[in-house]
Amino acid sequence: MAATSSGEVLSNLVMRASLHDPQQPPTPTPTQPQPRPLPEQPWYYQFTPDNVRWGSALRKLRIGAHNSLGWRGGAPLPTPPATDCWLLPATDDAALAVASEARALRAAGWLVLTCSPAVLNRLSDKAALVRHAEALGARDDLPAIYPTLASARWPAVLKRARGQFGKGVHLVGSGEEAYRRMGMSEDGLGSRWVLQEAVAGHVECSASLLVVRGVIVRVLVVEYTYAESAYVWPHVKEDKAARRAHEDMAPEHRAALSRLLAGFSGLCNANYKIRAESGRLALFEFNTRPGGDLAADAPRPLAAAFLEEGRRIALQHCDARTAALGPPPRSTPPTDCPQPEEAVREVAGAGEASERAAQAPAEAEEEGWDTVYLSACREEAARYPSPRDAPGWLRGELGRAGRPPFLLRGHSSPALRVVLPAAHPARPGGGRVGEEGGGRSGWPAAIVCPGGGYKTLAPHEGGPAARWLASLGVVALLLRYRLPPDHPWPAARDDLLAALDYACSAEAARWRIDPSRLSVLGFSAGAHLAAHGLSARLRAAVLVYPATADATGEAVRTTAAAAAEVARGSALPPVYLVSSTNDRVCGAEEHGDKVHAELCTLGVECHYQRQKLGAHGFGVAPRWTTPCAAWLLDKLRDSPQASAPAAQRHDTHV
Repeated sequence: MAATSSGEVLSNLVMRASLHDPQQPPTPTPTQPQPRPLPEQPWYYQFTPDNVRWGSALRKLRIGAHNSLGWRGGAPLPTPPATDCWLLPATDDAALAVASEARALRAAGWLVLTCSPAVLNRLSDKAALVRHAEALGARDDLPAIYPTLASARWPAVLKRARGQFGKGVHLVGSGEEAYRRMGMSEDGLGSRWVLQEAVAGHVECSASLLVVRGVIVRVLVVEYTYAESAYVWPHVKEDKAARRAHEDMAPEHRAALSRLLAGFSGLCNANYKIRAESGRLALFEFNTRPGGDLAADAPRPLAAAFLEEGRRIALQHCDARTAALGPPPRSTPPTDCPQPEEAVREVAGAGEASERAAQAPAEAEEEGWDTVYLSACREEAARYPSPRDAPGWLRGELGRAGRPPFLLRGHSSPALRVVLPAAHPARPGGGRVGEEGGGRSGWPAAIVCPGGGYKTLAPHEGGPAARWLASLGVVALLLRYRLPPDHPWPAARDDLLAALDYACSAEAARWRIDPSRLSVLGFSAGAHLAAHGLSARLRAAVLVYPATADATGEAVRTTAAAAAEVARGSALPPVYLVSSTNDRVCGAEEHGDKVHAELCTLGVECHYQRQKLGAHGFGVAPRWTTPCAAWLLDKLRDSPQASAPAAQRHDTHV
């Protein structure tokens, strides 16, 4: 009964399905932005949200599949672009949104195939999945789970309980490394983090599953072959020539997945390996929505046939539910019904950071931008030979750009990109010194350190941050710093110090920089780097979602340089610290709070903006730049008041 070719039996199965729908009344949506129609294809499938960038690959299916809707949940609901258009989630948060609003979406005219949000949560949360498998006696179908660091066999895979697109997943070689990755605390192991066996094998399977109430109706498996036996995606090279796709699945593997999928309905994705010694399945995770394997990697005819079968099932399900349920009730949904988390621009294949970064516009070669090299090396070769060699969250931007952005070139040549305010006299059409930000002694300046986990540099943080500072009348110096493994720490720190030396030197005189009004701004790993520039020669520092320690394997605390400066008796500049409570990579609880506490212990004046700002990698966002602008301009004003002694410095907590 795992699969059947009998249309009558399948139809009866769907008619008997009694899927949970939250009691949500339909919501009128006259103002919701609607997808733009593409006249060459009908509208039978709509994937949401559109920041996953699957549109081009889906259009190649030629079955009317699109990814042009930005809805992530809540009111107003989107309006279907055509009759019987199937609304498909492209992220786990969108899957929760569809499940929570299922009744209202159907009433609005969408085709929906989903189930209870509680079922989605127990499958998408990796810690909950482990508990679910234990309750079913199916723990052997998962990799070995290590409840403590002491019980682990290294290397092991450490992953966040909630995450997608490879974000928050690490191959760790020791308990010390795992401890650092978890924010110097083991408390979240088994709840916020899962530590599991690194299952050996070069081949990993990604299976798209069409499921009706736990019964797997159709499968499409893509097998990926990687260069390493122990790895985490996307930090591994794939042998694309060995990639293969098929619609076969061993009965015992199908049965194992079906048992775990009890109560689930919809399209989902399962990632697993087959153990060479026993042939048993080792399931890594479920994604409660279609995956990139179906959307982009599977052969287009196979993917098209899979989706067409799913739409037929969704049509049968919609007809059955309409007849069985009658009109929507007037009551509101239960208050304990899980709601999707607020989605912001992801990156990163972000991997998940992931995917927000992929949406950012390519960094333009703008008028008024100039390059200053910080070493004798002046090479400008692309960091990645082709977009496919870059991390997933960068591929879209590299594919759109005619030339890689400044930050993604010259991996051995540290440099600054100078971005001048519009009124700066060194810029064509600029004003005179003293206008729009220029003081009696020159212009304030800020060094911008983009993030990227010390693996790459994020253009969606660097360019926009530089433009934002220039709009405030601050000369922005966008830093391209060197990265491991070719240039291990402290190469990046040395590049930052060289940038500070340059800003204070006679060579920078052409930019009219006032060396007494310097500041630094950093994001993520760049915030860790910026913190290592804290010294008396800075007027201010802005640290956006910093980690407690860096990601280079050196475990250098973010506040280490500040502590050394204090030990030498140096005064430290005030800090504006930004941390999001729903950031699952460098969140407030595990990272921001600790950095804030350490800075306050050192006597640093710290303004801490701690609130729900979005997932990791949200970059330059008005919710923090608006209050930060007033703070920063006050610190960089031409005639500052004398700094308060350390004993009088205070903490401002938002």
